[in-house]
Amino acid sequence: MQPFILTIEYIAIYYLELSVFTFICWGLGFWLKNRMAVNRPKTWLIENVLSIVLGLGIFICVLQWLGIAGKLNLGWILLCLIIGFATGLLQIFKLRKAYSHRARITQEKLSLHEYSAAALIFILLLPTLLAPLRPPISWDECMYHLPHAAHWAKEGGLTVNEWLRYPWFPYNYNLLYAASLIIQDDVLAHLLNAMAGWLSTLLVFLVARYSLSKCAAYVATGIFIYTLKNQYNDASVDLGLMLFIFSAGIAFYRWLENTENRRYLLISAFFMGIAAGIKYQALIYLPLFGLGLVLRERKFGTFAMAVSCVSIPCIYWYARNALITGDPFDPIGGKLFGFYDWNFEDYQWQFEDIKNNKGWPPRAFIAAPIPLFVKKLREQLPIRMLLVFCGYGFLVWLLTSHYPRYLLPAFPFLALLAACGWQWLVMDAIGGRISLLRLPQRLWSKPSVQLCLWLILLLPFSLNALGKLSKNWQLIAPTQAERDIILNEHLRGYAAFNYLNRHHLNNVYQFFLEDSIYYGPHRLAGDVFGPGRYRDFYSLQPHVLSERLLSLGFNHLVINPTEHRDLEARAGFDCYFSEMFRADEVKAYRVLERNRCGKAN
Repeated sequence: MQPFILTIEYIAIYYLELSVFTFICWGLGFWLKNRMAVNRPKTWLIENVLSIVLGLGIFICVLQWLGIAGKLNLGWILLCLIIGFATGLLQIFKLRKAYSHRARITQEKLSLHEYSAAALIFILLLPTLLAPLRPPISWDECMYHLPHAAHWAKEGGLTVNEWLRYPWFPYNYNLLYAASLIIQDDVLAHLLNAMAGWLSTLLVFLVARYSLSKCAAYVATGIFIYTLKNQYNDASVDLGLMLFIFSAGIAFYRWLENTENRRYLLISAFFMGIAAGIKYQALIYLPLFGLGLVLRERKFGTFAMAVSCVSIPCIYWYARNALITGDPFDPIGGKLFGFYDWNFEDYQWQFEDIKNNKGWPPRAFIAAPIPLFVKKLREQLPIRMLLVFCGYGFLVWLLTSHYPRYLLPAFPFLALLAACGWQWLVMDAIGGRISLLRLPQRLWSKPSVQLCLWLILLLPFSLNALGKLSKNWQLIAPTQAERDIILNEHLRGYAAFNYLNRHHLNNVYQFFLEDSIYYGPHRLAGDVFGPGRYRDFYSLQPHVLSERLLSLGFNHLVINPTEHRDLEARAGFDCYFSEMFRADEVKAYRVLERNRCGKAN
């Protein structure tokens, strides 16, 4: 019983911290938004969620400026959080006046179908509540997202960690992970990633509810949750990127409804600036927003203000890259601007990998094109906007990467469009024309029958959710001992890296353990790309390899022989490398300065 209580306390603490941070973001965003845009009582929930997103963007900017100034430390971060919390408390007193119509909105009665659909949404969401609480074991987060954040947290500023993969990428959302590591740990970073997914889910429901229909709201939300089911358990940036692009689209649509008030335009531009500072993929959508602005507003002052709001959150990353590497989009722009840390082979390898992993969006989106061919749907302004965005995003994605994860920013828009398509297909195209479906109408109208059918539908989803909850529960580690067990089970290199850390052995080069780099010593090098690329080292004979490693300052070598076994079998390897530790076939060696065999090899 004691471990169960300990786990519950562990979960409660993290969610309390996340709730406080969400309140802080809401307070900052609500304060600024009330000075920039008129709140609309009818959609007060959307306004509040956008306030949270705006506050999150403000906090990211503050962290970025602290990092640039070399002040990314506990004292400054806590000061910013305290100011944000105080701001939130001040905004609470304004809620009654700002939302005088909220009582009428919240007193709407829900039908049995709405209660049941809400229960289904809750069941789908339930596994995502425990998924972020596991230790970091996913590939991308351990390879470069969390390692970059950890080094910023250790150095107190935005250092360029050239021994890690993608050292020149824009990393706005990773700043939140650095702050998490400073304040607490990497599980909090997981929750900040999941927070973006939950906020996006809420926005999908609210946008569909107010702009489309109740039915579309539940369908769109269900589709959206299903397509993101595996995105909540790590500290990547795709959910954050999606949140800010979706929020930018919502704010931009509000500006289109009333172009005289350009404040929503500036909020939209700010969101796009945050997104452009999260990942290069956001740049794909900037031309679409720019075209929409030019078509509706040609005043130079408005255009200049919008460009400024885009630039403020992201210009640092691109200007730094341009000044130091000569490529503002390093390493993606290497063919155009010249290569800096990558070479042409790295560039080819990267795009070949993307090409080999081509795929299609989830099948739930298959109904998204339907509104394009249905006049009564196409005539609705919100659906026309969705068609334009999804058509543009899908076409650019198809012609460039064709990589499923790179389409993630468009998922909220596609879910809304697909919901409209499915609703029309089931209710009008099929339900309205096939007489067989009209036969049991009298029976279907009985509440008891409706309830039974809903229970039958909810049962398999509930069982599936319970299975996922059980798996996620087993990966929660309230103590360091439990954490070590999980990490040793899922990461082959954890034991070796843990040994090196315990003995304070730094300056390590590794072969084929990219998925464990986060747990390695400081300045752990070795990767497929960049200056520490494997192919520059692996083909060397043992005596040349030891000389090369020592000349670059590496005193230790870690090898995962499950990938390639011939390195240690080469003649003379034991003469230049002394084994210190082995676990799960992974071996850690000391690089010797002299040949201990007493003869040349």
